[in-house]
Amino acid sequence: MVTRRVAAALGALGAACASAVASAVAATSAGAHPLHVTYADVAVARGTATVTLRVYTDDLLRAAGGAGGVDAYVRAHFALADAAGRPIALASCGAAVHGDMTHLCLRGAASGPGVRVTNDLLVTLYADQINVVRSSAGRTALFTRTRRAQAL
Repeated sequence: MVTRRVAAALGALGAACASAVASAVAATSAGAHPLHVTYADVAVARGTATVTLRVYTDDLLRAAGGAGGVDAYVRAHFALADAAGRPIALASCGAAVHGDMTHLCLRGAASGPGVRVTNDLLVTLYADQINVVRSSAGRTALFTRTRRAQAL
């Protein structure tokens, strides 16, 4: 069954998300969307950085080479570092599919309030890709093919 294969492949993202991803793939494969955008909210509080990342499911699966590559793809193309430039190790804190978008939660220990974000999700697939990142401090940053990292 496709759902079981997707569930096994998602590994760290969870079996519950796998079923939702499989359903979303079936629903979205009929027509592509014209927008090439991801959205992320980054909050740093009490020593923890939390990221909520929203990506069109069909784009995510295409970029990752299928459900089995999603976790590795996201870790390779979305990263946080503290104000001193030290990487913040992010671990999955959940995933779900809502409509045609996959929502991913990532969390890691942060040593201070300032973070540097690297976000080059999907930029190799789409020349017009825009990745929007909002911080809990109220700043919004846009990431593109030529602007992949910046401080929040």
